[in-house]
Amino acid sequence: MCNSPKMETGAAVLTDQLLNNLSISDLRGRIAAVGSPDDHIVYGYVIATVRPTGSGFRQTGSGPNFEGGFVTLCTCKHGMRTTRSAQQWSDQYTWIVGMTGWSAPFSKRQSLVYLMRVGEAYDSQASLVAALHASGRGHVVEAKASTGNQIGDIMVPIAGRTKLNVYDPASYETPVLGHAHRRNADTTDWHEDINYVALGGARPAMLVGDPELTFVWTHPMVQRRRPGPTRPYRRWTMSEFLDDLDGVQS
Repeated sequence: MCNSPKMETGAAVLTDQLLNNLSISDLRGRIAAVGSPDDHIVYGYVIATVRPTGSGFRQTGSGPNFEGGFVTLCTCKHGMRTTRSAQQWSDQYTWIVGMTGWSAPFSKRQSLVYLMRVGEAYDSQASLVAALHASGRGHVVEAKASTGNQIGDIMVPIAGRTKLNVYDPASYETPVLGHAHRRNADTTDWHEDINYVALGGARPAMLVGDPELTFVWTHPMVQRRRPGPTRPYRRWTMSEFLDDLDGVQS
């Protein structure tokens, strides 16, 4: 983990990101060091809540969340996260990339915001919180907790419950007013971050990036050569994905 530049967010400034602002050549080198890109799968999508600001990016939503020293994806792309079990997501060959749009505000180019290999995956918010505390990472929960952070993506179980229904929003603390998924007192959008169920009954996994293989860009540096639709998400092999990338010319 290293000191890093800052990416503005809607409610805070990120100060503890990971491997930031790699050039395209450095990115290729780091990925090549972990094995054949033909064996790795990348799930990619547009982060609708990222906005351009000056020469950089501004995250206005809670997913992904970059705070606490780990990138997490727990309150966005629910449908995508239901396509695999938590065990399958935590396979060492699985990556996620979040990108900007490519409209005029982004200068008609689609840039990478983050790329992470999934290091951990959990079947519920409660399981994620328990695992972080058990591994001595309570500070990550504190940094990402929706009870105090308007862009936090961790829903906090109510302490002291002997029988916790991990998929019941009533088992969790209510996010702070003004949270990205609780804009006003009557909003219950945050319930889906706990109890989303896809057709067929699958639930989304809570995803945590491997900090050694998580790359974040605070301004345009790596872009797709052929921007195009990813809705609701797109899947590549890492080889295909790398072939579609180029450096951003100043």
